[in-house]
Amino acid sequence: MLANTDLLTTILTYHVIPGQYQLRDISGGPAVETLEGSTVQFNLTRGSLTVNNIGISDVDNMASNGVVHAIDGVLLPPAAAAVVPTNVRVAHLSADTGNVDVWVNYAPALTDVPFGAISDWITLPAGTYNVAVVPAGGALSDAAIGPVDLSLGLGQWQTVAAVGSSTAESPTLTAQIVSETRGDLAEGSARVTVFHAIEGAPAVSLVANDATVLYNLQFPGSFEQDGVVNDGAYTLDVPAGTYDLSVVTTAGGATVLDLPGTTLEAGTYYFVAAIGTPDAPLVAVAASAQ
Repeated sequence: MLANTDLLTTILTYHVIPGQYQLRDISGGPAVETLEGSTVQFNLTRGSLTVNNIGISDVDNMASNGVVHAIDGVLLPPAAAAVVPTNVRVAHLSADTGNVDVWVNYAPALTDVPFGAISDWITLPAGTYNVAVVPAGGALSDAAIGPVDLSLGLGQWQTVAAVGSSTAESPTLTAQIVSETRGDLAEGSARVTVFHAIEGAPAVSLVANDATVLYNLQFPGSFEQDGVVNDGAYTLDVPAGTYDLSVVTTAGGATVLDLPGTTLEAGTYYFVAAIGTPDAPLVAVAASAQ
């Protein structure tokens, strides 16, 4: 994006509003035209101030050339979203949750999705989308996850994975976002994103041809480091070829999943998820050349 100065200018000028707007001017929820030419929508609901559904965390910072409000994301004008879209897919990885419908912007987008399914990539204009996961055939009011606003940025590749339990005494079902990168894969290599989706299972490591290539992968939310909560995923690039793969417990080396003779094709991106339960582990795989 930095190489596209026109696109960068479009995004930056969308963050500038001619004139001076303080909190008292935006708390009423106006739609205001930006320097770029499109409008932004302010909203104040239950004490939460947003602009285009992005939180405003610090207001009324006076500068020599205007008023600065700090926001918690990047505002994407319609013109930018059309030039550089976003890519998203959905994975149903909650072992005790039946088939589900996925609602986007208050309407069903995917229906009757079974456990273990990973959808194809869906290309959308970048922006904020309201997403909910509902028992198959149910109403939005029955949502097991959400409705929640998800910000999908320019040029991103994100898997929205349903993980956790819907039937536990204290349900833990949630949506975990797994971000992947595309476009910089070396010739003759494959890229593999490994995801730990077995709630209650210990930390695991990935062994390829008797060599440990990934160590101590844990279920999402298991730990926090430098203020960042783990997302349960790790991505690595490997030479294309055939591998004897196994997922083992990090402590003790007990085999969780055995995947001999696994072929990884050059130029292919893989999403490999350990799913199921600690007593009945399974694997779900999605592959694409994009």
